[in-house]
Amino acid sequence: MRNQYLYLGHPNLYSPRAVDSYIIRNTMENLNSVSECFTVEIAGFGKFGEGFALYREKPVFVLGAIPGEVLTVQPLITKRKYMIAQIVEIIKASSERVVAPCPYFGPCSGCQWQHISYNYQLKVKRDLVLEACNDSATIKDNIVSPTIPSPRTFAYRNHARFTVRNKGMIGFTNRDTRRFIPIDKCMLMDNWINETLANLQSHCAETSQISLRHGTNTESYLIQPKLVTNQIDVRTGDKWYEEKVLGHLFRISSPSFFQVNTEQLSIIATLISEEMCFTGGEIIVDAYSGVGTFSVLLAGSVQKVIAIEESTAAIDDALENIKGFPNIQLRKGKTEHILKQITEPIHTVILDPSRAGCEESVLKTLAIMAPKTIIYVSCDPDSFARDLKILEEGSFAIRKIQPVDMFPQTRHIELLAFLSYTGENV
Repeated sequence: MRNQYLYLGHPNLYSPRAVDSYIIRNTMENLNSVSECFTVEIAGFGKFGEGFALYREKPVFVLGAIPGEVLTVQPLITKRKYMIAQIVEIIKASSERVVAPCPYFGPCSGCQWQHISYNYQLKVKRDLVLEACNDSATIKDNIVSPTIPSPRTFAYRNHARFTVRNKGMIGFTNRDTRRFIPIDKCMLMDNWINETLANLQSHCAETSQISLRHGTNTESYLIQPKLVTNQIDVRTGDKWYEEKVLGHLFRISSPSFFQVNTEQLSIIATLISEEMCFTGGEIIVDAYSGVGTFSVLLAGSVQKVIAIEESTAAIDDALENIKGFPNIQLRKGKTEHILKQITEPIHTVILDPSRAGCEESVLKTLAIMAPKTIIYVSCDPDSFARDLKILEEGSFAIRKIQPVDMFPQTRHIELLAFLSYTGENV
């Protein structure tokens, strides 16, 4: 069946296991018919990290392609407005193409760019930021700094959520096909997660999902849900675990958010401190403060931190984490409500919202509050660009945008923007 669908013209550029992934999976149930192949030149990247081309004026998204490549492709999914295709033959390969080291690259769909050299990944991520901000008259090339690389390009993730199927087998569900892919290890996960995965494999039939979180600097861990099996020798069902960042200990419960790349989190916190040069007299706001990460890491440099959070689980963690920091005041509620209640003169506001970005009312309130500086932390270039535009309209000037590679081998990027109040709003 494989030979019927695939001709691998460049075995040194694509591992056979990786190319297999783009067949979405070689079965007639995934293809209505055997579609004819055609040739395209890849013009750029699509939203989900796939290559983008035009064929007869229809957008074609090619899994595992790189801009500049000329490929023979075969349609997998054809819609009225677009097409998803697989690589059949690489006619002209990009010089940035490398062999994907993971045997599950493609089928699990968790990584999109293992087939791209790491330096090029960093460049592309910066380019994606510029592209997202192309409507801005002020965000030019010199505003966006080069992407800060991750100290580790593999084995960096401290958190994994796996699917459980087939009598306890652990794996991932492909984003496009929804097909379950059992795995032995994930190359993005830290060593403890992969070792524990091997311990749990085939012994989790009582649940449909399992989450593993690991303190890379503490060896503390959390496995949810609680398993009743006696076939494993690892503790499950704890409510929280601990991680240490820049010498500070944090409690993180199962529902609470915490960055998956601990080393890069330390780099981001250090970058903020160095960029801001706090003198010790500032009052700052940590909006969407979560478990209190930035509040704790910056508390020693300022007079007072007002942390804002609405998640009950995160608040419970934060109350533990801010003990010993009398200058951190935690206010419970929605950011858009709490900001309006603040009467102190605010020097800096840190915004670290979810992927969806900030409520517009938050951004409008900041224009009235007029803090000297806003630091915007985001994991989504589109909502990031949208919110920066509103802040600019509210008399904040973008001083610097810093991409940070929190998620190597994937299309995802962490972003920091530093904005200064211009004092020109009416």
